[in-house]
Amino acid sequence: IIRDQANRRSLVSVSVFNDSDVDGVVSFEARDMIFSGTSSRRQSERGEKVVTRNFLIKAGTGKQIAVVMKGITSTFTTNVSSNLPIKFFVRGMTNISRTTDTTEYMKDLDRSYFMSAPGEIIVDNEDRGFTILETRKFSLASLFGKVETRAKCYQFAPVNHWGFTIQPDCQGFPVKGAYFKKAGKGNQKVRWEARLPQEGKYEVFCYLPYDAQSVYPSWAPRFSRKYYYSVFDGQEEHEVVLTMDKDDWRWISLGVFNFHGTTAWVTLSDRDRDPNSTNEKWGPQEVVADAMKWVKVRE
Repeated sequence: IIRDQANRRSLVSVSVFNDSDVDGVVSFEARDMIFSGTSSRRQSERGEKVVTRNFLIKAGTGKQIAVVMKGITSTFTTNVSSNLPIKFFVRGMTNISRTTDTTEYMKDLDRSYFMSAPGEIIVDNEDRGFTILETRKFSLASLFGKVETRAKCYQFAPVNHWGFTIQPDCQGFPVKGAYFKKAGKGNQKVRWEARLPQEGKYEVFCYLPYDAQSVYPSWAPRFSRKYYYSVFDGQEEHEVVLTMDKDDWRWISLGVFNFHGTTAWVTLSDRDRDPNSTNEKWGPQEVVADAMKWVKVRE
């Protein structure tokens, strides 16, 4: 959160738990912006100002840490850990906030703070309940094992099959990742399946990471995206068409459903939006599959 744009000060807050039997260290780093071309060479000759602050997180403990950093860019790093990725770039560094809070603190957090809330069931793309229901056309190449079924990428990019990406804004532990592909005809699907503790009404949420909404450049024309979900309530499937713009992200409700029994699943199709809803210049949209959540509704 930027407090003072002129002084480039930001208040950064994180919550972290060391789920191991070895003490660890997390780090905050603030640095001046590196410009390209001639400005970059001149700045490198002067030397870039980098400020690093390290905090010890003992084994089996959790901390909430808030620090004030001064610089253009700021990052949080988990260093030697099982997390992927280990480095997180602080968002909002170029925006001016009206807050004047510069209070630094370090608070203890127990394990329960990081667990799902009671009545919530989350299925991530790394869990057993996630399945890729991908079908392919027959080809001679498939007989010789030359058809790539999944691609590992480090950024969202148009691909014709379900590729895997690792991004700080994705759900998951210890790997924050998601599957994605270029929208198609609707025959390439993924599914999240959950076992509910009891039947009844649940609100269903899908998770869409921020980076998935930032594929197109900022100067590209804004257009609506459509995600085609199917929610199974134990007896029948309900189609949900999620229409969103470029600023929609994170947990988004698909609605409240009355589940019969304890078996539930949600299917996402790679079906493209209506071709008349956007400028054809930008081609098909990307479809992202990350996590799904069922939340019990109190009656």
